[in-house]
Amino acid sequence: MIQEEVKEFASRIGVDIAEFDREHPLCFRVDGALDFCLEFRQNEELVNEDGTVKVPVPLILSLRFPVAGYDHALLQKFLRHSSYEQVNTISYTMGYSGEQALMMTDIPVTARAADIENAIILLKRQYEEIMADE
Repeated sequence: MIQEEVKEFASRIGVDIAEFDREHPLCFRVDGALDFCLEFRQNEELVNEDGTVKVPVPLILSLRFPVAGYDHALLQKFLRHSSYEQVNTISYTMGYSGEQALMMTDIPVTARAADIENAIILLKRQYEEIMADE
């Protein structure tokens, strides 16, 4: 069950969590600078527009980082890299709220603790590659 895998992952990074559910996401900082959050979706399934295809994807892993609202060049760089036309280390969706940008990727229901770790590593690597891209 995915909750047990998340708890296993949390113990690997030295965090003891009592609960992991919709009301208790797992948020943590990597390298003292990058804020990650692993949380349940509001709906545990992705559904296409006409409702004929449903795919179980209960978790979202997000990487949040500050971006000033007036820094349009940086926002556009991240949006450009999130295009389906780009070959990325990991597929992700971009979001922006306040002065925080979010790179979000889905964690499947079948994920193991090691898969969660790998997703974090790959999302961090993608972030670093985009930041280094001139």
